[in-house]
Amino acid sequence: MKVQVRDITRRFRADFVISHLFGKAPSVALNEFTRQGYLLNKMFGFVWAAGESNIMGAGGWYKAQGYYVLQMAGAGSKYKVLNDIRALYRAEGKTPPKEMDSTVYYNRGVLWAALAVKAVENAVTAKGGSADITGADVQKGFESISGFTLDGFLPPLTITAEDHEGGG
Repeated sequence: MKVQVRDITRRFRADFVISHLFGKAPSVALNEFTRQGYLLNKMFGFVWAAGESNIMGAGGWYKAQGYYVLQMAGAGSKYKVLNDIRALYRAEGKTPPKEMDSTVYYNRGVLWAALAVKAVENAVTAKGGSADITGADVQKGFESISGFTLDGFLPPLTITAEDHEGGG
C-alpha cells in the first residue's frame, strides 16, 4: 500500500480520497496516509472501511481524527432497538453479547434482520393474517416497506418493486 499511497499523495496530489477498502486494508491505509502526511479530513471511508475494528487496527480513535465515514445503519449504541435487545438479555439474567460493542457490524446485522422481519410482517398482513406465505409474498412484503426507520436507527427507507435500494 505504501507505493499506492505515495502515488495518490505525491504524484496525483489527490484533493480527496474515497476509501472503499475492506478487511485489514482500511487500517493499513489510514496508517500509511497519516505516515505520508495526508490529512485524514480529506479521506472518506465507505461502509466496509468504516468499522470500529478498522479504527482500532490503525491505532485508535486519536489516530483517525478527521476521517469521514459513511454507514448504512446507525453507528454507536444509543438506539432504542439496541436498548430493547439489551433489556431482553437482562430480563433473562444474561449479559448482552460483547459483539454489541462493535456497533458498526452488530448494527448492520440488526438492520438486515429488522428488514427481513418487516417484510415477513408485511406479507402476513397482506394475506389477512395468514402465516401461509410464499417467497413471492415476502418479496412483495419487502417492496411495500415504506418510511422504515427502526426508531431513528436509519434514515427513512422505502423499497418498491422499481427500487430495491430504498432510494439510494
